[in-house]
This record gives sequence, C-alpha cells and structure tokens, in this order.
Amino acid sequence: MKLFVWVVIALSMILAGCQRGDQALTPKTQDEKYAYSVGSSMAKMHKRTLERIKDVESGFNTDMYIQGINDSIRGNPQFTEEEVQQLSDEYHKLFMEKSNAKNEKIAADNLAAAKRFFSENKSREGVVETASGLQYKIITEGSGRKPTKDDRVEVNYIGRLIDGAKFDSSYDLGKPAQFDLIRVVPGWTEGLQLMQEGSKYELYVPPELGYGMRTSAKIPGNSALIFEVELLKVLEKGKKSN
Repeated sequence: MKLFVWVVIALSMILAGCQRGDQALTPKTQDEKYAYSVGSSMAKMHKRTLERIKDVESGFNTDMYIQGINDSIRGNPQFTEEEVQQLSDEYHKLFMEKSNAKNEKIAADNLAAAKRFFSENKSREGVVETASGLQYKIITEGSGRKPTKDDRVEVNYIGRLIDGAKFDSSYDLGKPAQFDLIRVVPGWTEGLQLMQEGSKYELYVPPELGYGMRTSAKIPGNSALIFEVELLKVLEKGKKSN
C-alpha cells in the first residue's frame, strides 16, 4: 500500500480548503450540489486512508494531519517542501516496518491456528484428507460430469474463515460464479475435480493451498479457508454460460 495515497490526499486538501472557518455551507443550486457530492466522495476515500493508517498505528495524530492539510491549502505550511518530503519519507519507512511486523505476527498466529484446526478437523465424521492436505466433506453427491483442471465451472459458494467470518459469497452477488479451474487457488483446483455436477462439498483449504502469506481482501495471511461449494455445471472450455 502506498501510505498516503497522494492523489486522494491532494483532493481532500482541496475539500478542506473550500471551508471558511467553521461556517457550514448548505448546497442549494445544482452546481453547488455537484461540488458537494464530489467533496463528499473525496472525504470517504480520505477517511478510508486514515483508517488504514490507524489500523497499523492507532496513535496516529489525525488532528495534526488535518492541520497540515489546512496550513498547506492556505499557503502557510510550517515546514518547507524539502522538510515535508523528508519527514514523509521517514514516516513512510517507519509505517511500513510496523505494518510488515503486524502482518507477520498475524500470519504466524494464523498458521498456528490453521495447523490446530486441520489436526482436529480430519478426525471429524465424514471429513476426508487428500495427499496434499486438502480436506473435504460431501454434503450432497451429484451424478453429472466431473471437471478437469483445464475446465471452466459454474458454482455457488460461500467462503469463510475458521472463526466463521464470511469473506465471499456468490449468493451475495445474486448469481452463480464462473471460474477457470486453472486460475483459482490450488485448493479449489483440486477440490472441484473431486466433484460431479450437482454435488455440494465443504472444502477445508490450508494456507499453502489457498493464499499463503499473502493478504487478499478480507483474508489475512496464512488463513485456513472453508468453502461450501455447489458445482452447478462444467462448461465447455473457453465458453461462458448465459
């Protein structure tokens, strides 16, 4: 992550500069409403940037940050451009060190939790473990075609972490998803090839068959993943279902 997302901050500075003291302006004309909506949109991005910073460093001084924006917009910065660049570079380095340390700690904790989970889960009724370490349980067994790793599939699925937190779902999108099996995580590539059309399995994907140490969206590094997957259709190679 680029720490400050400079374009967002620059636009946010424009937003801050449009305010005069503490006076609250109310948009009335259409042009004013357009301007207000742009400012509101930029503020949301600005807020998300600060939230990402505070997720790593909770003591980050937001008030001083906003003061720096206001001073710069009004043409009265308290540091020279050279000083600002030097301080920003220094902070970016410190921030990345803290961020990396935090992510490494999370990944180590997740890996230990994953090992405990898979050790216990393999003894549960109906759970099968493959040579790769993938575990699965058959919910419904279908009777249709089995895909190969080169096929495209149409599925419904829900993805959760082992603590039950949902990170993805085709049901939330309102329609089945389609994937080339060669382009998904190895646990999916292997697991879907065990299934026939009409099957519903629960796949238990260890970190090494998922995203590994990489953080992806709502999935922290070294997370064990649980997918409830229903294989609806094996599609012709290179074709999409209507």
